[in-house]
Amino acid sequence: MDWVQFIIEGFPVGCVYALVAVGLVLTYKTSGVFNLAFGAQAFVSAAVFYDLTTEKGWPLLAGFAVSVLLVGPLVGLLLDRLLFRYMRTASWMVKLASSLGLLVAIPEIVNIFYGSQSKFNPRNLAPLFGIESDYVWRFSDYNVPIDKIVTVGFTLAIVAGLGVMFRYTALGLQMRAVVESPRMVELAGVDSEKVSMSAWVLSSFLAGLAGVLLAPLFNSVVDSNYTLLIVAASAAAAFGRLTSIPLTLAGGLLLGIGQRVISGYLPLDSVFAQGIRPALPFLLLFLLLIFLPALYKKREVGDPLRGVDPPPPAVASEYKDEQLRKLSRIAFPIFIAGFILLNLFVLSDLWVFRLTSGLVYAIIFLSITVFTGLSGQVSLGQAAFAGIGAAMTGQLASQAGLNVIIAMILGAIVAGIVGGLLAIPALRLGGIFLAIATLAFGLAVETIVFPLDGRDEIFGFHPNVFGGSLGVDVPRPGGLGGDQAFFLFVFAIFGIVSTLVILVRNGTTGRFLGAMRGSETAAASIGINATKSRIIVFAFSAAVAGIGGGLYGMLNGRTSALDWPALLGVAWVVLVLTLGVRTIDGAVNAGMAFVLSRWLLTQALNLPFEIFYILFGYGAITYARHPEGVVDFQTRRSIEGQVRARKNNARAKELMAAGQSLPGFRPTYTVVLPLLLVLLFPLYDYYFGWSLAAFIVLVGPPVVWALLWAGRVTAELWSHSGAPRGKGPLLLTAGAAVGALGAITGFGIEDDPLGLSSGRAAFVGVVGGLFVVAVFLAPLALTRRAQREGRDSPMTWQASRAPAGFAVVGAYIWYRTTVATPPEELGLLLVTLVALIVVLQWVGSMQAALNEYALPPAEIEEPPDVGEARKVSMPATPVGSSE
Repeated sequence: MDWVQFIIEGFPVGCVYALVAVGLVLTYKTSGVFNLAFGAQAFVSAAVFYDLTTEKGWPLLAGFAVSVLLVGPLVGLLLDRLLFRYMRTASWMVKLASSLGLLVAIPEIVNIFYGSQSKFNPRNLAPLFGIESDYVWRFSDYNVPIDKIVTVGFTLAIVAGLGVMFRYTALGLQMRAVVESPRMVELAGVDSEKVSMSAWVLSSFLAGLAGVLLAPLFNSVVDSNYTLLIVAASAAAAFGRLTSIPLTLAGGLLLGIGQRVISGYLPLDSVFAQGIRPALPFLLLFLLLIFLPALYKKREVGDPLRGVDPPPPAVASEYKDEQLRKLSRIAFPIFIAGFILLNLFVLSDLWVFRLTSGLVYAIIFLSITVFTGLSGQVSLGQAAFAGIGAAMTGQLASQAGLNVIIAMILGAIVAGIVGGLLAIPALRLGGIFLAIATLAFGLAVETIVFPLDGRDEIFGFHPNVFGGSLGVDVPRPGGLGGDQAFFLFVFAIFGIVSTLVILVRNGTTGRFLGAMRGSETAAASIGINATKSRIIVFAFSAAVAGIGGGLYGMLNGRTSALDWPALLGVAWVVLVLTLGVRTIDGAVNAGMAFVLSRWLLTQALNLPFEIFYILFGYGAITYARHPEGVVDFQTRRSIEGQVRARKNNARAKELMAAGQSLPGFRPTYTVVLPLLLVLLFPLYDYYFGWSLAAFIVLVGPPVVWALLWAGRVTAELWSHSGAPRGKGPLLLTAGAAVGALGAITGFGIEDDPLGLSSGRAAFVGVVGGLFVVAVFLAPLALTRRAQREGRDSPMTWQASRAPAGFAVVGAYIWYRTTVATPPEELGLLLVTLVALIVVLQWVGSMQAALNEYALPPAEIEEPPDVGEARKVSMPATPVGSSE
């Protein structure tokens, strides 16, 4: 009977789904993190196991021990210690964004080490039990390969063991309690840190085991298999209501068998049928989330002690004083006019195209600003809405002959209607469940809808979405064929969409949604219709994404389904959340960063493409620390520093005029300008070549000044902080030695081991090593001084990470020039200029901190109180907060 064979073939795959789903449930029950990076963790162990056992020929037991018993738990331990332990009491959105960033970044890190090409014929674990790897068990007319039996055995044993642990052991009960409130559990004498760490280690072991078991079933180790595995596992976890391990196992088995049944009964040559089988987990997950009461009535885990947390900061612009506000009002129109003129008359067509691409993505990202910034929820299906808008624009313009602008508007309307229809069943969801449902929707659209090319009949129609694999033509509007003219058109559309976003944000809908973010119960008590507001924002967000999709097609002249993968939309969400989701500026920064960072990394600097996506993982970490967005955080910190420094300078001027001496007080420009000349010399060296005379004339005096400043600062800090004088010089000497050794051994000595290149490398290495150590020592000494004097430190060691990081990045780029294609001059220039700005900001911050200490303590003024000024365009409550 065919159905028996289907069960035999689908049962092991369902076991892997269940194993990953159990890991998801374990992490969610113990830490409140729905770890969407679980599949990526499985890929790590699978890649390590393949490399050790297949590529390097290690014994199977040794490879299993390293990849599953060592690497798997170690990845979980690192994630917990370096990231998730700081999110015990964070909102669900912070945890979601972090896991999304890791979902994107971890596979790329693995690909850097092991290559991105597919790895075939991985070994199975049968020989661990003394059975040949190609053994086939036969009963009646059916054959069962041994790797499938091993998978089933491991899964059943793990599920049984976990069930016993959660029900009958103290550790299991503690894991279940920690998720409710880590701080309240600690009041009962439980070490919540240790419990959560144990849960992450255990769940990562399950991820590693699942990765190794899955590889033989798919006969390959490919990152995409493991990335999409998380959706199937999410469906199985939803079937178990995110609590029941036995039901989770049943859900995984039903899903695996169901996929095999569909592939067995549907015609193989049907595009629609080919999409249904891989999309079954997405469809099942979406339906379970919508119609399973235990899920849509389930509220996000909230810590009862969250009320003791400090309130979130306001939008950065609210911290400006009157002088900065006036300067912004003058500078903003000048910047806009300069940006337009630069694109029209100065930049090449290629650069105009790149910046136009950034504006197009900014429009798409405004849909994320609308949905997340206004409603406090997350949609991971924005790529699907943008793809719908692009497909409709192309089909209506190139096939139906409509004016392309009208076609774009109609495409946006269709995307908005789809978004509104999706909102109706999704209204009962919220938080992480809405995010997962929209991800399932996006994946289903990508797998089922976008591939339709007119060959299949569905309800009497032959839908043709993108016209097949080649896509559909999308012409530009008449008279706008040139890049400069089209740039103006896109800029105008961006202005219109931004204005609409501001109007909705400041209007009734925006205020209703802001009230609902604070408390839905309170909002309903004053007559706010939550259903209407959410449908409006869902539809408006989808329409904005549809406009961006249509413009993307016009920009490139063609669009296809390959332009709109759902996981790309996940990366978009992480990027916008990281840079700032509450403002229009955040969408613009994200759009430009998405385009220009790819060009800078892969073309200008000739770095591996994987680094672009690895940066998303770093973005997840920064978002965990600064949920308001890293750009908004840096802007606020800069504004606070400027306002504070200006007031301190004014006070110092008054005191000096009164005859009071202020030793150690120096205007920051007297330090920054000489150092600027020192740091500009590498540009001179790069463009005009090495010249000893130029070095002495250009660099000599500022170097002497910089060294004198550094010496004065060091002496002043040590004299007040009580730091041991021998420790600092020792660390500086070690940094210089390490820098010189690394530079000499890494750059250029094969061609000229004793010549000028080695001398220059040693000099740069010494300077770099001294710099990295010094930028960390100075703020640490400043903090010690603040502790001794009983005041808050105006500068901490965290401010040194950026300049030290750029020093390391510069060394890596220099190293790449010796082993790969050298960077382009423009790319090197941009990196150097950004590094200069970062270093000069650090120097200015250090001198400003010293100036503050030079003033009498009673005269130091705090930053302005913005409590009365929080009439911000977007509410300051953290997005996604249920408070």
